[in-house]
Amino acid sequence: MQMSRRVMGFGLLATTLSACGGRVSRGQSLAPRATDPVLRAVPNAGYDAWVAGFRDRALGNGISEGTYDTAFRGAGFLPGVVERDRNQTEFTRTLQDYLAIAASEERLT
Repeated sequence: MQMSRRVMGFGLLATTLSACGGRVSRGQSLAPRATDPVLRAVPNAGYDAWVAGFRDRALGNGISEGTYDTAFRGAGFLPGVVERDRNQTEFTRTLQDYLAIAASEERLT
């Protein structure tokens, strides 16, 4: 397999993220616990179709079935996450307002 920037970047990201969490034992889900109703997975045909299509791509690029299945065990469509993503400060404020917060005089000092 030829190493591309995308594959290399994904590998570095995965390595970095793996160092952020605690130890995960075999069979344990990586998905967050759904104590917050907003973070409970709900059925979504579009998400399910994406996962199926991504599976084919992943397996075609050398990811084993076991690795793929482990990665997606417990995963699902989280409408609360999508809503929060669409309401990030960076995208809801004007550039001037955002920069006033992100690069304020106090932060620059």
